[in-house]
Amino acid sequence: MSILSYYMIWQFNPYAIPVFLSLPLLAYFMHAVWPRRHEVLARLFLWLAGMTLLTMLAYGMELSSADLPTIVWWARVKNIGALPLTTLFLLFMLAYSEWQHYVTRRLVLLLSIAPLLYLIVIWTNDLHHWHWAQVDTRLVGTLVFLDITYANTPIFWAGAVYFFVTLLLASALIVRRLRLSARMYRRQALLLLLVMGVIWLGSLLDFNPWNLFPYLRFTLFGIMLSCLILGWSLLLYHMLDLTPIAKDMLIKSMSDALFVLDHQQRIVDMNPAAEKLTSKNAAQMIGRAASDVFHGQHHLLERYLNVYEASEELSLVHNNELCYFDMRISPLRSRSGELHGRVIVLRNITMRKQAEQQALEMAIEREEIRLLKSFIGNATHDFMTPITVLKTSAHLLKMYTVKLVRQIDDLQVALPEQLKPLTQVVQQTGESVQQKGEQIEMSAERLHQLLATLIEMLRLDQQVSFKFEPLDANALIEDALRLQQVLAEAKGLTLRFEPDKALPPLLLDRDTFMRVVQILLDNALTYTEKGSISVRTQRETHTLLLEVRDTGIGIPADELPHIFERFYRVDKTRSMRSGGMGLGLAIAKKIVMAHQGEITAESTPGVGSVFRVRLPLPLVTPPNGQQ
Repeated sequence: MSILSYYMIWQFNPYAIPVFLSLPLLAYFMHAVWPRRHEVLARLFLWLAGMTLLTMLAYGMELSSADLPTIVWWARVKNIGALPLTTLFLLFMLAYSEWQHYVTRRLVLLLSIAPLLYLIVIWTNDLHHWHWAQVDTRLVGTLVFLDITYANTPIFWAGAVYFFVTLLLASALIVRRLRLSARMYRRQALLLLLVMGVIWLGSLLDFNPWNLFPYLRFTLFGIMLSCLILGWSLLLYHMLDLTPIAKDMLIKSMSDALFVLDHQQRIVDMNPAAEKLTSKNAAQMIGRAASDVFHGQHHLLERYLNVYEASEELSLVHNNELCYFDMRISPLRSRSGELHGRVIVLRNITMRKQAEQQALEMAIEREEIRLLKSFIGNATHDFMTPITVLKTSAHLLKMYTVKLVRQIDDLQVALPEQLKPLTQVVQQTGESVQQKGEQIEMSAERLHQLLATLIEMLRLDQQVSFKFEPLDANALIEDALRLQQVLAEAKGLTLRFEPDKALPPLLLDRDTFMRVVQILLDNALTYTEKGSISVRTQRETHTLLLEVRDTGIGIPADELPHIFERFYRVDKTRSMRSGGMGLGLAIAKKIVMAHQGEITAESTPGVGSVFRVRLPLPLVTPPNGQQ
């Protein structure tokens, strides 16, 4: 191409100056918004500004071209960016309004079909003339413009209808947004309304038969100006930060579960926290009845069906765990005060409730310990002395009465018959005194054991030092079993031990570990009337398992969580008869914890109970200061 020919296809067109001037402004707005591209609203603006930039660049080149092939080629390139613009404006207004969740890939693809098909029609127009019936140039003064006669075909009018319908929908959305917006969003909505108004004005000028500049595309100028106004408003009013959609983003980032219900009790919206709570997808649940979401909570549905304002704490089973929620129900009203539905917010307060419960339990335990320490500290000496005297006196009384009964037996042989009735009375009295003495001795021994238990608990609370050393746990358990074998045989119970022969030596405190085994065996023997008691050890991955299983009366499910608490007794009457104070299992737990282990229990009433102790293998070092 010669230089002369090159200059013949270009012209200086003053109408192209504002078009080219808009390009750096559009690029600047895109650069300013680019860091926020992860947000839906910013991403849509980038597409909108990018398509507008492409459109105006091609339109500027079209206005600057002077020969028909070049002008037509740039006119076709121009439509690559122009055709999706009204669709992008519609999506932008959707994202700005409360319907952001409708801006999905599926909707974008669906709305892109018509512009894409029409773009194909434009680029293949020479084959069918469905868009341009005739294309030529017209000289206006010294300037060359594209002179087009549009085809009066169904394809052309379908494209025109699509253009105006999407433009109308976008305008309706912003009008609705303006009507519902709070004062702080009113200026933003007015600017967006101005954006749509400029596009409408350009479109009306293009279709006006009295247009003084029929060879200019005022719709494109309107879109360019609208996009510039939009970019300016994004920066001026921080619309990406202070928009209704930003409020929606805030709701989506909430850790509280939020449900919006209409007056027909249908789900209108729910945030990701609500999806996680209900294990249901919002896209699937929106529009469905609330009973479909809360189908497992019929009592709550009935209770709060017509409640539009409430603030209560609820307990719900979530993931097979009991959880606590702070529920707030608020009415959803229009600006005119008309009731449209309600908003339900559920805040998970399980950790707070657990912390409160733990704090309460710790406070109670500290108070119990304080009272126990005070009681034992003040009364140990006062109790121990009379108990010792009582035990000694009861033992002496029993010995004297036994000797007295024997002497009377010897005297009966030598006494005359008339005195024998008297000796029988004395003998019966002696035997009765002997029985009472035995009862006194047993009661004194029981008091002594109770006091010893209290003292033992006090020593553990004072964090008495433990002497940890490598020991054979199986050998210690066998020693404890030997001590209980006689009692088991007396009750007709089978006592079995199943040791794990491969168990390595464990770091144990001999006396306290033996005490744990004795407590568990005592419990099993006390509450088992028939059957068997089995003890077994097993090496697990990082722990020793000690299991004591019985076929006793069992423990009710509601009592099971409390059995390791101090002074807690499941069978109060039996404990009173046996002299227990509910400290045995509390002592066992204290000792196991000092060994860095844990103790648990399972039980079925009428079947039996299983107590499991898990202690760390030698890889774990004993606590500091307890060597």
